[in-house]
Amino acid sequence: MERRRQRAKKLNFHSVTFSTQDQVIVPKGYTARAFYKWGDPVGIPGEIPVFKTAASNTTQEQALQAG
Repeated sequence: MERRRQRAKKLNFHSVTFSTQDQVIVPKGYTARAFYKWGDPVGIPGEIPVFKTAASNTTQEQALQAG
């Protein structure tokens, strides 16, 4: 346990508290940005269906999208 505390002291940011909120929480002074979002295309360019925000894409369409 002492070894874990020593390693934690080497980090240059304060930890964040546990949360059940539907949001990303980062330490003070930091920012977060999504790098892979639901609906991002993962198939062949030009053959990817448009992402429907109502979550109504078919199974076949979703197979070509992230999420």
